[in-house]
Amino acid sequence: MTDTATAQTSTTVHVAVGVILGTDGKILITQRHARQHLGGYWEFPGGKVEPDESVGQALARELLEELNIRVISHQPLCRITHHYPDKSVLLDVHEVIAFEGEPRGMENQPMRWLDRRELRSDQFPAANRAIIRALHLPDHVMIYDCGTPAAEPLPTGALANSALVRLRRTDSDPSPSNYCAMASKLIQRYSHNATDTQPVRFLLDTDLNSHPETLQLAKKFPLHVAGFYLNSHAAKEIPVGHQLERADDLLLGTSCHSEVELHHAAELAVDFAIVSPVLPTTSHPGKPGMGWPAFSQLASDFPAAVYAMGGMQLADLETAKQAGARGIAGISMYRKQE
Repeated sequence: MTDTATAQTSTTVHVAVGVILGTDGKILITQRHARQHLGGYWEFPGGKVEPDESVGQALARELLEELNIRVISHQPLCRITHHYPDKSVLLDVHEVIAFEGEPRGMENQPMRWLDRRELRSDQFPAANRAIIRALHLPDHVMIYDCGTPAAEPLPTGALANSALVRLRRTDSDPSPSNYCAMASKLIQRYSHNATDTQPVRFLLDTDLNSHPETLQLAKKFPLHVAGFYLNSHAAKEIPVGHQLERADDLLLGTSCHSEVELHHAAELAVDFAIVSPVLPTTSHPGKPGMGWPAFSQLASDFPAAVYAMGGMQLADLETAKQAGARGIAGISMYRKQE
């Protein structure tokens, strides 16, 4: 349990962190020396941002000093604030997508290249565990209504295997027990029919009242449940400082439609937010979306990953990423792929 009183009086250390990607997509991690704070844990390399440095400058300096590599290209992944009993840290995390040189431990620190699915949260400091969750976020979030399982097709194909699938709890049946029963049937149906080695990962809708039931469902299907999702109404009901119970490797996402809702989502320390509507939609004719410039501003101010939703087509993925999105989300565009 975090010692909140101690954390609030400590100085926050600003750290630049590099998620270094190899040409094969694997990620470089290093091990902290036993004499260091949190010694023995594995981590993503980086170091303290000095007062006269930008995050990019600090990242380049630290990786040259620690690993003897020169950063060529990097992009923001997430920003994480974490309170330890003896200090607070602000991690500015960037993916290093191009570099020069062959990494080697300049301080004799052990190194490993791992696939992102091999990253185990319990081997990292608590602050790094949110980075692992961010690395598990895909380009796509599919939304499937859980209210009519007989009529709603299960996601299939390569795209579904690389996406998160939110099983949306519909207003027509607000019962948590009924929702969990229907979600369980959908997950079981997929797990029985799936032939791919990489399973579809589902997000379960939850709120303060239903979370114990959805938590049990997540424990029942650890290979298929990637985490939980709060619609905008459920998120508003959660007070700042309250943490929904979940394992370190389970995601938490939410829906946001305004700067105020994004601010609250940041205070809840969610791993991602779906922001909508970006473009005009057929479901709300006559209502304009916020547009890419407004979305880009919201995404740049949010400390975690953001997905664009509303009027999206699969071809909009690169446009969304250029606007600062982690990816895109939607309903109808994925049904067209069935």
